[in-house]
Amino acid sequence: MVGAGFAFFVVLLGTFGAFEPLSHAWQGTLFAIRGERETSQRVVSVTLDDDFADSVEGPPFAQAEFTKVIDAIADDSPDVVAVYLPPTAVKPSKDVFKCSGRMLFYGPKRPTWLDRDCGWHGVSEEPIDPRQTVLLGSGGRRTAEGRILEMAGLKAENAESLTNFSGGLPGISGGNLVGKNFPSGLFSGRIVFVTTTVGGLANWTETPFGKVPAEVIRAERVATAADNVGIFNSRFLEQFLFLLGLAAGAWVFGRTRNIPWLFGATLLWGVLELTAFAFEITLGGPMMLMGIWSAFFIGLTV
Repeated sequence: MVGAGFAFFVVLLGTFGAFEPLSHAWQGTLFAIRGERETSQRVVSVTLDDDFADSVEGPPFAQAEFTKVIDAIADDSPDVVAVYLPPTAVKPSKDVFKCSGRMLFYGPKRPTWLDRDCGWHGVSEEPIDPRQTVLLGSGGRRTAEGRILEMAGLKAENAESLTNFSGGLPGISGGNLVGKNFPSGLFSGRIVFVTTTVGGLANWTETPFGKVPAEVIRAERVATAADNVGIFNSRFLEQFLFLLGLAAGAWVFGRTRNIPWLFGATLLWGVLELTAFAFEITLGGPMMLMGIWSAFFIGLTV
């Protein structure tokens, strides 16, 4: 009864998300063991950082200086230019900015200086959770990431997957683009994210590879989909493996009642998790481990 009660308690805690912090910590460990992921470099980032601020006045940046950089990128034949606009990043003028090529501006509020024909996608000011399972489109509603992928001619599947962080997308400072001072073809055929990181305009978020501006996470999501390396994650799989481990483990431990078996099974779980992660699959993380330990306690009581 004690073992069964423990197993029920574990299931109850898992149902209400008590193991999520442990699961997130374990995911971070898996990324750390794997190291940085080599990308196709289809997605790159341009940061309007301190170097850019040293080249032009701001923030807020004069609209003419800000849009000059956007036009310089667009003139280099990228697939898509995705520009995040914090509300106070640009000092507007009376001129209306007309988009050229495939551009998508996004942010909490559409600026008045943006032409009505320019693509716009409203996003929340809430911090982006890097550990969140990504749905690129749901119920006819598209995310900014889904729209960017579609504009680039890529498939924005509605599959549940975790972001496969690269640890460092190719990037360049906006300061290097002032006066179009960059090699021709640098952005050709690529999805270019333009984000502002200077003057407190960026929300910094922790990832498995350290702190990054929150909008870099959005770029990592698009890179994950563009490279087709999303990490498969399923609540159903977690629950199934928990119950399978529970049943098999209870049978084994009920006959051995040997603590070394418990540590051996725990080690086997770690090896299976690492192997699966190498193939972009998660196997339930701590929920599966809790199943093994629950099975041990059940085994002691049968």
